[in-house]
Amino acid sequence: MSQVDKSLDLLGIKGVSDAIRIATERTLDGATAFLSRVCAPALEEFGLALRDRVSAWRARNATKMLNTANNLLNEHQPSTSEKIHPRLTNVAIEEASWTEEDEVLRMWAGLLASELPL
Repeated sequence: MSQVDKSLDLLGIKGVSDAIRIATERTLDGATAFLSRVCAPALEEFGLALRDRVSAWRARNATKMLNTANNLLNEHQPSTSEKIHPRLTNVAIEEASWTEEDEVLRMWAGLLASELPL
């Protein structure tokens, strides 16, 4: 476990959360298989509910990355009025939203913050 992981697992429950995640995934696989066999409309509704949860997870990841980029910008260029191209901003938000790894989120944040001239 890396130093970053140790600092985030203050209560020593990372293993427990990983086990819960795996059990949840297997439960969802079973629920999906059952619903696809017996009631396709319910499967669609179930999928919509899962999509909402995934959307919330992605929004949390993107927000974390953007807050990190903001902190970097405030640290290095507190009074800048320069703008970042919207395409780069869009790609960074989209890609960063798919991970919760702090190191990867910091890389996306650094890419955004470094786009502004010194």
